[in-house]
Amino acid sequence: MTQSFTIRSQTAGIWWTVRIHDSLDQMRATATRHRPRDNDLDNTMGLCQPTNYWEDGNGLCPPPHNYGGIIRYAADWLDDEVFLHEIVHAAAASYRHMGRLNVNLGRDCGRNEELFAHIYGELAADLLWKLRGRVKIAA
Repeated sequence: MTQSFTIRSQTAGIWWTVRIHDSLDQMRATATRHRPRDNDLDNTMGLCQPTNYWEDGNGLCPPPHNYGGIIRYAADWLDDEVFLHEIVHAAAASYRHMGRLNVNLGRDCGRNEELFAHIYGELAADLLWKLRGRVKIAA
């Protein structure tokens, strides 16, 4: 049975739905139904689908206020690398959602990179806290 819960970044003021599908095949099929142009998912072990890429039949929809989108994982392919890889995409989309359309973090650890790190840290910590006890993570 597919599991769903939400994670948040207070810094970005945004929340995401996390879905853990029963299998990789189910995750890929659901992701493609949700956004038909996501159809080349043969090597995809997880997927971040930000709201700013959703389609309504008339083109791209603007993101609803404070909702980031869906981060998808598969129960038969769970590991920390996949979890955190998708959170990087969610953090970048959250950063863009704040009006910072170009994720250019600069050469040194300045204000942009620090803000991005806070968003990533909050989303990753919230995800890992909610995963503990819910799903078995592969070693």
